[in-house]
Amino acid sequence: MATFTVFSRTRPGDTVAAAEGRVVFVREAFSWLALLFTPLVLLYHRLWMVFAAYVAVSLLMAVALSVAGAPAASVEVVMIGFSLLIAFDLPALRARKLARGGYVEEGVVIAPKRDLAEQRFFAAWTPRRPAPPEALAPRPAPRAETAGLAAVSSVIGTFPGH
Repeated sequence: MATFTVFSRTRPGDTVAAAEGRVVFVREAFSWLALLFTPLVLLYHRLWMVFAAYVAVSLLMAVALSVAGAPAASVEVVMIGFSLLIAFDLPALRARKLARGGYVEEGVVIAPKRDLAEQRFFAAWTPRRPAPPEALAPRPAPRAETAGLAAVSSVIGTFPGH
């Protein structure tokens, strides 16, 4: 069985069909493709900053190991280890990218294949509606005389009576 984390991004006035178009399933598993073709997988998933960091760190590690006089085999082992790290962490990297892009985690689905995970998810899913603008507006501050009473009455213990 595979585990999929589901992310969605809704906009005000979205229909259910439009909201379904902005749902992403991220499989929580080791990525063999990321191990074998790390730069290509990072580019495929549009992880630009991770790709830039991968290239920079790879170059720095290769230069540092060659300056240190390490044999070529050790440079390759270190690079394979770095690709292994990316292969294990790829789902988390994708989830962080989606969260920065405004996607919200909707839940987790366990299914043998992605098609079945999509069916299970959409069978029970109702898109979140964004909060109306008036709900996001700041509330007025309470008056001074009631603010002091609220602060005193919400404290449990004996120290407010000093």
